[in-house]
Amino acid sequence: MSSRNVICNSHEALVLQCCYKTIINTIEARYDVRGSLLAELVRSSLENRARASASLRQYCSSYVQEEALSYIERVTERLLFGPNGRFSAAEYGYKSSVPCV
Repeated sequence: MSSRNVICNSHEALVLQCCYKTIINTIEARYDVRGSLLAELVRSSLENRARASASLRQYCSSYVQEEALSYIERVTERLLFGPNGRFSAAEYGYKSSVPCV
């Protein structure tokens, strides 16, 4: 693997980590969601273009408020695809100028 690929992969991992931390902090400030469930919901939302998987939503529905599930998806969508999003709507064009929150 060339050093250029390593740099790109580490940059992508850093962007994903920043997105993850930003979403976790935003949700924790507003809702009381158990840490492991929140982590799984955020991971699923980041992997599935700002939507938690249907099976995970069904599993979490008895533990997490529906409002909180929707809010996680809205925050993730705004972070990824919004006007100053980290990714473009044209399928994940990286922006490196957006700092972590």
